[in-house]
Amino acid sequence: MLPASFKYLLDLLQTLVDLIMVGSISSAAIAAVGLSINFIMMLSIFTSCFDVGSNYLIARFTGARNYEEANKVIFNVSMLSFIVSLPIAFIAFSYTAYYFKLMGGSEAIIDQGSLYLGIVALAVPLIFLDNLFFSSFTAIGRSKTPLKIKIGSIIINIFLNYILIFGHFGFEAMGIKGAAIATLIAYSFSVSMYLSLLIFRKRHLYFKVSFNLNYTKKIFDVGLPVSLERLFTSMGFLIFVAMVSRYGQEVSAGYQIGVRIEGIAFMPAFGFMITAMSLTGQHIGARKPRLAIFDTIIIVKIGAYLLGLMGLVMIFFPEFLASFFSDDKEVLKEASDYLFWAGLSEIPLAFSFVYAGALRSLGMARQILVIDLVCMWLFRNIPTMTALNFDLPVSIAYAFMSLETFIIAYLAHRLLFVKKSFMKSR
Repeated sequence: MLPASFKYLLDLLQTLVDLIMVGSISSAAIAAVGLSINFIMMLSIFTSCFDVGSNYLIARFTGARNYEEANKVIFNVSMLSFIVSLPIAFIAFSYTAYYFKLMGGSEAIIDQGSLYLGIVALAVPLIFLDNLFFSSFTAIGRSKTPLKIKIGSIIINIFLNYILIFGHFGFEAMGIKGAAIATLIAYSFSVSMYLSLLIFRKRHLYFKVSFNLNYTKKIFDVGLPVSLERLFTSMGFLIFVAMVSRYGQEVSAGYQIGVRIEGIAFMPAFGFMITAMSLTGQHIGARKPRLAIFDTIIIVKIGAYLLGLMGLVMIFFPEFLASFFSDDKEVLKEASDYLFWAGLSEIPLAFSFVYAGALRSLGMARQILVIDLVCMWLFRNIPTMTALNFDLPVSIAYAFMSLETFIIAYLAHRLLFVKKSFMKSR
């Protein structure tokens, strides 16, 4: 569980390191890398279909001690994921300038961004496979392996950034181009390590060459609702961000700082979700639903304690946290306002993430999609529109955002335990 959470934290650290190390180049370089990172994050709309689908099937087969079928799944889903990633990589490579224009970038940002994302786009198939292999190894209980690979990848990324961005050890200073090459090589390292384990070591999980279209159908049955959830949630989130931005530059800046700080809490939550999804799938595959219930309760308790602690820090020390990003008093005030309301909802956030992982492993991704969409619009976006129209303070929007998290956690709890979804899944 903790290795999976740390892996997500390291993912966040890797993006922050890239931003910090290009910071000495220009503000345009910072904006270009930041927008490129947003593009990479949007890839989760597509990758989540394969990540969740493979985790669901592999965990079920592992729990049933049917390792041969689990190995067939990883081969089939790897081929499928790679094929789907190719046209996305081509589009990303060919239309980088249009993306930065769409995002409102200046000429300098478009030039720098096209240079950076044009290289990183070549890593899109690697990003698909990296996420897939992480989810698959976690599904069989080997979460320490992805953590070790991620640590190696970050070390390589930082070292190559130092060499290629600034020009050390005989290399010329490449600036933002060097950062892109370093990122590409880091992803290549991660995927090559996974492939070496799957092809040569053949322990626990390996490629069993056997084409089976039935696995494709099952993967899409489970994973497609998750992709749709990510798509619609991302759209709803962008609408919320746009509405917050209408409150003014200081509010928008404070919100962006608050979201970055809260992201530190989000990363462990993703790890808890993946762990809950993997263990639930294994126990259901072994026809031991009571163990699935027991482990889910343990995971949600650990998650609640950890995120609750982070929430307390956000509530009582918001200005201190925000001061690492800005010294503008008005911006710090706005960031503190956001962090207060976000901090109040960290415990239910842990519940909602863990329960979502368990429900997806039970094949209930569609129910999670409906809950998330209804709650986002009913308890976040519509109240924010109302607050804007009546000139109410932005804290009203943040308060409803916090309420939304409580309601999602409550509905997911009812679906799991009141409706006895664990027992019905047998």
